[in-house]
Amino acid sequence: MSTLRSDVKGLLSLYNAAYLGTHGDIILDEAISFTRNNLVSALADLKPPLTTQVSLDLETPLYRRIRRLLARDYISIYQEDATRDDAILELAKLDFNLLQSLHREELKNITKWWNELAPSKNLSFARDRLVECYFWSLGVYFEPYYSHSRVTTTKLIALVSILDDIFDVYSTLEESQRLTEAIQRWDAKVVHQLPEYMKDYYLKLMHTFEEFEDLLASNEKYCITYIKEAMKDLSEAYFEESKWRDQHYIPTLEEHLHVSLISSTYPMLECASFVGMGEIAVRLRAQFNPYGL
Repeated sequence: MSTLRSDVKGLLSLYNAAYLGTHGDIILDEAISFTRNNLVSALADLKPPLTTQVSLDLETPLYRRIRRLLARDYISIYQEDATRDDAILELAKLDFNLLQSLHREELKNITKWWNELAPSKNLSFARDRLVECYFWSLGVYFEPYYSHSRVTTTKLIALVSILDDIFDVYSTLEESQRLTEAIQRWDAKVVHQLPEYMKDYYLKLMHTFEEFEDLLASNEKYCITYIKEAMKDLSEAYFEESKWRDQHYIPTLEEHLHVSLISSTYPMLECASFVGMGEIAVRLRAQFNPYGL
């Protein structure tokens, strides 16, 4: 046991691997506790770059970190390693910088799209969370071949953020009901039934879904139906919470959990993310998705 305690790299490997366990896996839970305590005790005596690596993993275990941020951190750690391979280090830096330039270009294009929508007088109340929205998509898939899906998913997240602001802080209950009904119908022809400030948003929502559908192969276009259904459910959940607020109604725990599962937005965004990853990912997701996807 004393030998194991002195093997910091071994402890760190076991610590990270133990987080791959499932709920209720007592042995791996004990492994996490054992390795964490010993790594914390050893931290003061370690030298760079091992100190940095242990500190980062103690803060957030390896398999819970965003892979691209992990790559950036590890480049710095590996650069200080006396046994490093300089050719591999150079390739890692080139890969990171090339992909980062693509991510920057994507965000630049998304920002242009956002500036045409959100800062208008009709939606001036909306929070500007575009970089945050993009970062969410980046956490799902950072690879270059998911570029179009990443951009479209970011737009969907931004539109959901505006929808949340409409229901939460700006619209009256009657206006919220109109928007909910329009989303249920999913038809640009009903835009005239909406208040003036909602019209641009509603049309942009329709257009973004059309854009997403255009990116899909002909045998994958059916998937967009499931995202639309998820969006409809989300608007209904937001409207239900608006009614609770205005009517000063305190829901039961069961009611709250039923609605908040949808209003958390994760079912809809998860659905959109898997569609962007192709038909194989969609099929794998089918057995778990509450919308039948």
